[in-house]
Amino acid sequence: MNLRKTEDVLNDIKSLIYSKGYIYALCMILFEDFHFILKDIHKADFSSRLSKNEASLLIGFLIQKEINFSFPDNLFDILKLKEITYELMQELHESLQIPINEKAINILKEQKGIDLNAKMKPIYGDDHMFIEPIFYANDGVYSFQYMDFLEKKYIYD
Repeated sequence: MNLRKTEDVLNDIKSLIYSKGYIYALCMILFEDFHFILKDIHKADFSSRLSKNEASLLIGFLIQKEINFSFPDNLFDILKLKEITYELMQELHESLQIPINEKAINILKEQKGIDLNAKMKPIYGDDHMFIEPIFYANDGVYSFQYMDFLEKKYIYD
């Protein structure tokens, strides 16, 4: 599989979000991926949905310019924009894994009777190694903790 550079994927995402009718495709994605019927939540396939960071990335790119509210030519255009969004976000995820995968493969090819733990240490020295794990990581807090610390966080606002 020939993976593209992250910058190329991001450029395609930026181009996509300014397409005619994209705002409506994004609204559909946000509604479908982030609204659940509580009794059916056990049926949710979270791996096929955008993460909150991916959705934030799309919205962040979108608001950098004036939003195009023009309607698409037909409904199928919206569905195609949704499909392309998921494809590009999957490609982004894969492209973010390239640096760590390349280093790991090279180290595994080179290791012959050498302490693997010692050989793996150089993987973590590159700044690009942690982009993917940081981008796709969870918040690190429980939802109720936001309310517990809200007053402390905004005490001076």
